[in-house]
Amino acid sequence: MNRIMKYIAPIIGVVGGIIFIFMGFRILKEIKSFPQIEVVVDEVSHDSHIDTDGTVVNETNVFVTYTIDGESYREVLQSASGKLKKGDTVKVYYDPDDPTYVSAATKGSAYICMGVGALFAILTVFSVVRLVIKGR
Repeated sequence: MNRIMKYIAPIIGVVGGIIFIFMGFRILKEIKSFPQIEVVVDEVSHDSHIDTDGTVVNETNVFVTYTIDGESYREVLQSASGKLKKGDTVKVYYDPDDPTYVSAATKGSAYICMGVGALFAILTVFSVVRLVIKGR
């Protein structure tokens, strides 16, 4: 049992790294396949609450308004910068199959996700190799 336990954390690390890599690819896919529009920041709300473990969690929601094919929308902007303020205009990507989904993600954020995921996975693989060699 002890032998299995020492491999649990590395396995979780590799899986976590792979998830980050896939998130990066998903962001790139959105940027390439979703149309881009300009939206107006309608409201920026800040909320603080205490999590179940006693940690203070600060959340910022950026609400944007936009029109697609004559229909108006007001939605929370995904991947929004905390520097936005009411009245700002931002270029975003929206899902043509679900126009309520708007994202301000960039290629840079996609590459950061993939880089962090790759680094995490590689470091974890090295630690597994070290454990295997040390265990012999």
